[in-house]
Amino acid sequence: MKVKDIVKPYCKTAEIIHYTRDLNDNIFNTICNTNQSFVMKSNHGSNMNVIIHNGIMVYTKQRVTPRMLRSYARKWLKIKFHECYHEMQYRKITPYIIFEKYLGRIMEFKILCFYGKAKLIVTSERIGDFHKPKVRQTMYRPDWTFLNIPYTPKRFNPLIRSKPSYLNKILEIAEQLSESYDHVRIDLGVTEDEDIYFGEFTFTPRAGAIHLLELEPEISEYWI
Repeated sequence: MKVKDIVKPYCKTAEIIHYTRDLNDNIFNTICNTNQSFVMKSNHGSNMNVIIHNGIMVYTKQRVTPRMLRSYARKWLKIKFHECYHEMQYRKITPYIIFEKYLGRIMEFKILCFYGKAKLIVTSERIGDFHKPKVRQTMYRPDWTFLNIPYTPKRFNPLIRSKPSYLNKILEIAEQLSESYDHVRIDLGVTEDEDIYFGEFTFTPRAGAIHLLELEPEISEYWI
């Protein structure tokens, strides 16, 4: 949560509705009763989040209940994520369950930066049925040259878009946020109104299990 204070000078961050470590917190009841849209996630790992749109869970199409949310939260709070894939940056983070305002369907930009310079871009989009979308990932260079290479093989279904008008702004933000690190992936999201929001700093994308064989010689040059 503290990261929001770091990035606020550069771009927007999703509004926090509430955060807690207490499974008896009344937020689990009240947020379901309001039939609102929100994201519930943890702060100490990856793939611990659910998206709720008008009271319906995206992907499963189930109506959300307090019991359901508590079940997710209970499981997440027990996870020692740094032990799962040996990503030590998570070790000293105190786990919390965070409720954030839902930003709507966004286009995600995952910008791989080396020594403060953007070198590769991966876009991720949810296409089709709002509550059960398909994810499409596409890789580009910073000049928007398309790379016919899978970033995540299971999601390799490129959707080539024209160069967005806000691309330079996104790259500028990513380079400003990454300038203190030899390597980090800066994740940003762009709403339908073209507002740019911070997603996260990703220091070990997919726990180092990404095999971009065609780009390995090039990437090694970035890191020297």
